[in-house]
Amino acid sequence: MYTLPNLLAATAIMAIIVISLAPFALETNAALAVERASELLARDLAEVQQRAVTENITYIVFFSRSDRHYTIQRINDNVPVILRMEYLPSGVDWKFNNEKLTFHASGRCPQGGSYSLFQIGTNRVLTVKVASHSGRVRIEEGE
Repeated sequence: MYTLPNLLAATAIMAIIVISLAPFALETNAALAVERASELLARDLAEVQQRAVTENITYIVFFSRSDRHYTIQRINDNVPVILRMEYLPSGVDWKFNNEKLTFHASGRCPQGGSYSLFQIGTNRVLTVKVASHSGRVRIEEGE
């Protein structure tokens, strides 16, 4: 039979274990947020390239540093139509070298770009790269 002191001791031990694992859980969650955000960005960019080819039309993706989002636009008869706006998850930020990617009907993306996503306060960095000319999209570890 369990006594009150035994139950209190067991509860105290469990609390210590939970508190000691909390930083690990937070760090893991931060790393997963960066992975999800970079995978979504890479998937969106690859889809935009494919749609440009399939629909024989130009697509433009604009990136905002201050608002931490990107906007996908289709160009119909020289008129931009916003298709979607995607925000980065809370705590995830980015650095990039090109605020505008243009995917032509051929699938080409003349300027290319590099978009490094990171969790604020950690070393975890994933970079989504768009190859100039071919428009190939890939994710790399680090900057």
